[in-house]
Amino acid sequence: QPIRKMWKWLEADFPQRYNSYKVIFSPLIEGSHSTQNFFKGSYQKPEFKECLMFINSPENIDFKSEYSERIKEGIMSGIVFTEIDHNYVNPASADNIKAIRDLIKNKDLWATKNAQENYRTEYAIFNEYMTHSLFCLYVKENYKEKEGSEIVNQRIKLMERRGFFKFDQFNEKLIHLLKGRKKTISEMYPAAIEIMKEIK
Repeated sequence: QPIRKMWKWLEADFPQRYNSYKVIFSPLIEGSHSTQNFFKGSYQKPEFKECLMFINSPENIDFKSEYSERIKEGIMSGIVFTEIDHNYVNPASADNIKAIRDLIKNKDLWATKNAQENYRTEYAIFNEYMTHSLFCLYVKENYKEKEGSEIVNQRIKLMERRGFFKFDQFNEKLIHLLKGRKKTISEMYPAAIEIMKEIK
């Protein structure tokens, strides 16, 4: 897994900085991926920040003989990336919480009832859309077109199965907005939220 590459890609577009990532891969995790932050010193200016993540092991992906090793890497990277980028997306969403609440006030238009059992707030629903879409942008910028399309299509299908049924539309618009960007994603975050108005 190209963890350092993902980490650097995100920190090029967001102001948050972490000194260390520790990632535990285990078949005991199954789908309960998680990330936790720890810091030494003051919260505003910590001396050291560390992120601890728990990720499912890759056996179920590695068994898929129809995929090349590069595509397997990309599909598995989706699990790792979307945990890493919560450390950057969540603070940006918190800074724009009113706009997010206004746009997703009817949560049924964005997530199924089943999805809302785990993602109960407008903030949580938006963060799922955003973290997974940024992964798709990362793929577009780091994989060859054919490989990238396969990895992104797998992610779109996953999000639809999870109950985020407008993800394909959101993802297309977000990538269009951010590709070739002259500003950072953090600076363009309000515009990224606004594209939800365009989705029917």
